[in-house]
Amino acid sequence: MTTINPMVPDGMDAFPPTAAPRTRTWLVPTITIVVVLLLIVGYLVTAHFTNSDYALAPGSAQSVQPFITVPPAKLHKDTGQILLVTVSLLTVTPFTWVSDKLNSNIQLVKVQQLTGNTPPSQLNQLNAVEMQSSTQTAVIVALRRLGYTVNLNGQGAEVDAVEAGSPAANVLVPGDIIVAFDGTPIQSDEELVTAITKHHAGDRVTFQVQEFSPTRTVTKTAVLAQEPASGTTPAHAILGIEASTKEQPNLPINVSIDPGNIGGPSAGLAFTLGIIDDLTSGKLTGGKIIAVTGAINPDGTVGDVGGVAQKAVAVRDAHAVAFLVPPEELKVAQAHVGPHVKVIAVSTLEQALNVLQSLGGDLSGIPPAPAQLSS
Repeated sequence: MTTINPMVPDGMDAFPPTAAPRTRTWLVPTITIVVVLLLIVGYLVTAHFTNSDYALAPGSAQSVQPFITVPPAKLHKDTGQILLVTVSLLTVTPFTWVSDKLNSNIQLVKVQQLTGNTPPSQLNQLNAVEMQSSTQTAVIVALRRLGYTVNLNGQGAEVDAVEAGSPAANVLVPGDIIVAFDGTPIQSDEELVTAITKHHAGDRVTFQVQEFSPTRTVTKTAVLAQEPASGTTPAHAILGIEASTKEQPNLPINVSIDPGNIGGPSAGLAFTLGIIDDLTSGKLTGGKIIAVTGAINPDGTVGDVGGVAQKAVAVRDAHAVAFLVPPEELKVAQAHVGPHVKVIAVSTLEQALNVLQSLGGDLSGIPPAPAQLSS
């Protein structure tokens, strides 16, 4: 029995055919059309899809407080919530590409948009390193805003990014800390640059590295490459990394953040506000649910982030009353958050605090801002 001819249920009589079945003259051209359409769709998907594509989808909006630990004697609970907002990073396949493309809440991106010059295989490591740096900065900025003194000591040159195809590409990964170079201790990225410029392209160099994961100190080598002259800068030897000074803070009180498996820097402002809320007597949120996204810089300025359209959907579903975003993301957030959430742009920690006060938050337990942070 086929599914083309009508099926006859068991136990029922069928009328005998009065003539031989007619040939389905429409079947061949129909199948041909379907095959052609499938080939066209397949071509379009192949033309636009590669295994390096990712889909940014709405993630979650969750309270920052469970991630933050402060001394119990200094903890002040707030009936409201400060929400950090995430996006889901999904791998795109040929089977999901079309549906992802048609979903207005999903953004397709190339992995290079997420990693820059860093090899795609180091994406997860890069996200983990950015989150570690973000949480440390949030603690420092929050404590300093509350009047605490936080001293920093240089611990080496931390690898922020590794250029694909460079001498460091198969040697270093983001989060590695170079603590010595050719036997000389390194405490800052400036010292590392000075050490490298003493060499020439083709030199084999040895350096000690404190690895990010797993944490251990190992000795590595690489052959330096040549950076061509540019403008007034002469040709010089390079290792092929972007680095910054790894600073270890001396905290006056024990404050820590455990972000779990959340990566990236965009929860920095939310963590900073959460710490301030925990350590001050007033209800910083005024008992409301406030969503926040934005990186936090050491000087208290707020850096822009990605995936705001997807975050706005998560904020809408979390029933927040307001969504604080960097100025660059204001219009995108407004277009996706819905009519019941007020989107407010903030470019500094101080502006964020003032916005919370305007929404009913109590800032009475926070000391006046230092002059350099008052704008």
